[in-house]
Amino acid sequence: NDAFAPYISFEDWRREDHVDDDIFSNGCGNIRKMDRFKRDHADPDALNTYFLDCISFGFFGIGVFPWAFDEKDKRHGVMNDYRTIDSSTQCRGGCQGDTAVHEWGHGFGLFHTFQSLASSQCDCTWGDLVEDTPPENGPHFFGDADGCASRNTCVEPNDEPDPIHNYMDYSDDVCLSEFTTGQFERMLYMLAVYKPDMISQSLDDAEATSCILGSFHDDSADQCQACPEGTYQDEPGQTSCKACPDGSDEITIEGWNQGQGPLRTDVKRCYHVDTMFCLESLVGDGFCNSQNNNEECLYDGGDCCEQCCENVVGSDFSCGEGDAGYSDFARCQDSGCELSGSIEAKT
Repeated sequence: NDAFAPYISFEDWRREDHVDDDIFSNGCGNIRKMDRFKRDHADPDALNTYFLDCISFGFFGIGVFPWAFDEKDKRHGVMNDYRTIDSSTQCRGGCQGDTAVHEWGHGFGLFHTFQSLASSQCDCTWGDLVEDTPPENGPHFFGDADGCASRNTCVEPNDEPDPIHNYMDYSDDVCLSEFTTGQFERMLYMLAVYKPDMISQSLDDAEATSCILGSFHDDSADQCQACPEGTYQDEPGQTSCKACPDGSDEITIEGWNQGQGPLRTDVKRCYHVDTMFCLESLVGDGFCNSQNNNEECLYDGGDCCEQCCENVVGSDFSCGEGDAGYSDFARCQDSGCELSGSIEAKT
């Protein structure tokens, strides 16, 4: 709660112990196997957090972006190495549980602070899409040894130091202490758009400042209310909704309307949306993204077609994240693998 305060809080939690040596030892390295476990044990109404052996596969944790699947899909959640909670040896300076904070940052829609707009993943191009996180030319590893000393790897107009204290960097836990206001705004927007059912209870909060995007504070009811049809609200903590442009309900625009939920979070919700865009960065990445599972997006570059995709190097993961015939493959008709590939190659 401390890391996400004051904008996001977690009220209830429960612990479940499952004795499964195979999942504990191999779940982080076999996404398909882990997905089967999730389908049997995950709670679709909870923020499922798993602790198992991830370090043996070379990483501390892994998160699922909120747009990867429908809100109630059990494959959501984050995996963390069990030693990241309180180990004194695996993290320089000691593990304090910030891996889970980092991975849930991804789960709420954040990218790394060193994210690039280019395929290289490392440059100074503000690839995390948040204005108030200074760019950095690569992750900041460790930090305990040098006392979390400041560094500056990018030259931008304000020329600020790298955000090595940000939870979305790779610094040691002892260096991590903050999300920025912009990151909170992005997380609240992503939650309002992709997890509206999960956060609907926040509409009962009597404080106007806690009203999320797509809602406003109703003084007469002393609580937040969802914006009605014909209005929208793209800012949090408001006492009224913005009126839609005149005649917008009769206008068709190109856009992407999947996963929007009931909250009217953007002026685009005022219009009729006719076309769904592809998430090009996820096409052909070896994972079946349900939003790209259509002919226009080449069935996610073949990732959603078991017969077309290629396994991720170093694992026995099969694209589609499930057995043939499961929902991920249901709409995939590219049996000859004629469409599969990158969008750039087909346009």
